[in-house]
Amino acid sequence: METLIDFVIVIGIILIICFSISKSTDKDIAKRKKEEKENYKKQGLNLANSYWIKLYSGFREYGIKEDVKLMLFKDRIIFKIDYKVEKEILFKDIEDYRIQTESQLIERASLMKVACFGVFGLGMKGKEKELNKEYVYLRAIYEGEQANIVFDRGIGGNEEIVQELHRLIKEYKNINVVKNVVTE
Repeated sequence: METLIDFVIVIGIILIICFSISKSTDKDIAKRKKEEKENYKKQGLNLANSYWIKLYSGFREYGIKEDVKLMLFKDRIIFKIDYKVEKEILFKDIEDYRIQTESQLIERASLMKVACFGVFGLGMKGKEKELNKEYVYLRAIYEGEQANIVFDRGIGGNEEIVQELHRLIKEYKNINVVKNVVTE
């Protein structure tokens, strides 16, 4: 009986330590996010939110890239590939954004094959099974060329990013429509 009580006490102490560590980690994360927002504000940029994503495509010089920081601002998106490389896309250059399944992305790629290779594109092998993993698809003009950017944040995270992006782009368009009306 004593060993059971000792075991419960040890487990209780471990849980209390884990809980206090996670609370301090949450505070540290919130503090870092606040500092990050302030640093960008000094540069004249208004950071709305940031997320860690896995980047699958979109920028020629990078293949699949883990741990990319996606930063949503009031007028642009920045993909922070590493500490020195940032890829910036203005909202005015975004043509389309949505959540798509792997099957839908493959279908889109197949249409691109037909456009590029004609009827020979139909003969190129593709996956046959239904693939339902979801990704965020973003089509935009980057450095004068169309970029098809595909990334993933995980279950629930993709939808959160698309909803936030939609809200920010809507605000951006409303502000710019008002500016255009006032200046004309």
